[in-house]
Amino acid sequence: MSRPENPHNILVVEDEWLTAIDIKMMIEDLGRRVVGPASNVATAMDLIEAHKIS
Repeated sequence: MSRPENPHNILVVEDEWLTAIDIKMMIEDLGRRVVGPASNVATAMDLIEAHKIS
């Protein structure tokens, strides 16, 4: 599978830590950049403001 030249930032929001890490690793395996994971809305909103989320 080809990797994108400019991977997008993807925010992972999941309150189950092991599930969040699993999702993060799957997304990274696809060549995307992961922001987070965030375990709640407040943290997710902070990450959205701090990073360019697509």
